Amino acid sequence: MKKPYQILFFLFFTYNAFAQVQTLNLNFYQIKAQKTEQFYHSLRKFITKYPSNPLLVYSVEGGKHHHQIAILDNIGLTWKQRDSIENTRLYSLIARDFKKNVLPYLTEEQGGEILLYQKNFSSSVFNDWQSKIRINILSIKFSPSEKFLDIFSKNKNAFEKSSISMSIFSNAGLGSSKFFMFRKFPNGWEELDNPNPLKNIFEHLYGKGSYEESSSILREFITENDIIFFTLIPELSKIPLTKIPQESLGGFLLILL
Repeated sequence: MKKPYQILFFLFFTYNAFAQVQTLNLNFYQIKAQKTEQFYHSLRKFITKYPSNPLLVYSVEGGKHHHQIAILDNIGLTWKQRDSIENTRLYSLIARDFKKNVLPYLTEEQGGEILLYQKNFSSSVFNDWQSKIRINILSIKFSPSEKFLDIFSKNKNAFEKSSISMSIFSNAGLGSSKFFMFRKFPNGWEELDNPNPLKNIFEHLYGKGSYEESSSILREFITENDIIFFTLIPELSKIPLTKIPQESLGGFLLILL
């Protein structure tokens, strides 16, 4: 039986899903030993065969998924669109093709989530995908309070003032409740060489000591902060369109979860 706080978390963050929230699938895989060349060849062939199916593939450094790959699919789909594709011929065709020709070069799936874009907490629009992304995966121990969520709203203002491109996602699962903070680096990793202005700007906006006070509240809820670095593999990716055409809604990874 699911714990009440997990259900509350799910209900809060899926409320806006019925108002056309954008979603995506995030899946982690390990390429089998000595199968990298075959995997690259099979996935290049796959994305050529289905050119309208948006797909992002990143190499992963750091954290629990070090030296794995991340595949993002179903990018931008609403829950209604997910309903509409499940029984389509294209959906079944893409899923079978991926399982038959790509999955044999990968180990068992190393983790997967359906993510919900949280527009009210994000300083970056959903479709602003970059080749370099750092992700903080925050595990939450119980349903966030109003104070907790208010800090994320304040963070958005500080991100915007700091010119930090950040997209916030929550997971749609009823198991472990998580936030995913996607910091995007339009100018590459070199942005990390510069001092982080976030604390100063946050306190300029909300008063001296507000940054540490807010951090203390967050620490009451966060049980783990797993930090990973994404680098896009362009030859294996099809960049999402601003508006995904209906015929592209193959969603092959949906049935792999």
